[in-house]
Amino acid sequence: MQYEEIVEKFCGRNWSNSPDERNAGIGVACVLAFIEGTEPKIEDIAKTLKMKENDIEPAMNNLLANGIFGKYFNAKKDPVLLGQKITKEAEIAWCYIAGIAGGFTGLREN
Repeated sequence: MQYEEIVEKFCGRNWSNSPDERNAGIGVACVLAFIEGTEPKIEDIAKTLKMKENDIEPAMNNLLANGIFGKYFNAKKDPVLLGQKITKEAEIAWCYIAGIAGGFTGLREN
């Protein structure tokens, strides 16, 4: 998967051990693809990540439901996520995105 090295940094090397952890890791990759210019559509992100649509669908649905792609928060405009250095603040932000994608937390109630 594209961005796997970055996913491992925030989600650990065993990020794909359970479905929720796997979705968390995929979610980080989805947001990275979005930041780099991919449209926030399941088919477009799947193509960028070289994954099947149904494999990224749970993570994308969680991210979309929680407005990560612009409804409540736009990752493309967040200076912490866009920073060149991985600060503690950036680490927390990426972990929060992973938590949303994995269904562990969210920005609003569903």
